[in-house]
Amino acid sequence: MFLHAFNTWFLANLLHPLMLLAGMIATHKHDTHIFSTESFSVLVLGFIFSIFCSLPSLFLSWWLLQIIVSACDTMLEKVITWLLVTALLIVLEVLVIRLIINERIEIRGLLFSLPAIAATWIAIGIRWKQFMNLSYQHEVSNDENNPVKITE
Repeated sequence: MFLHAFNTWFLANLLHPLMLLAGMIATHKHDTHIFSTESFSVLVLGFIFSIFCSLPSLFLSWWLLQIIVSACDTMLEKVITWLLVTALLIVLEVLVIRLIINERIEIRGLLFSLPAIAATWIAIGIRWKQFMNLSYQHEVSNDENNPVKITE
C-alpha cells in the first residue's frame, strides 16, 4: 500500500508544476511575459516546496488508503472516497501552512490548493489500473474462503 501511495504522491508532485503553469497561463495579464525566468523559478520553487510540504500528506494518505481499501465495498466507492480524501488532505495541508506562516485563512487563499488537487486527481486517474489491482489484491488476500493467500 505504501508503494502505491508513494508513487501516486510522487507523480502528483511531478504534475504539480504543470498545473501551476496552467494556472499562471490562465490568469496572467497580457502585459507580462509568462515564460520568463521569474516564472521558471516560481515553478521550480513550487516543486521543491510541494515535495517538502506534502510529506505529511504522503503518510496520512498511506494510512487512509488502507482504511479506504478495507472499508469500502465497491470500486466506485473506493475511488470517490480516495478522490475526496486526497482533496481534503491538500486543503488541510494548505490551511496548516497558512497558519504556520501567520496568513489569514480565507476562501480566496484556498485557491492555492486547486493546482495540487488537479495534479493529484490526474495522478490518480493515470494510476487507475494500479489502484484497481491494489484493491483486488487486498480483497483476495482477505478472503477467508481462498486457500491461496496473497501477501503485499
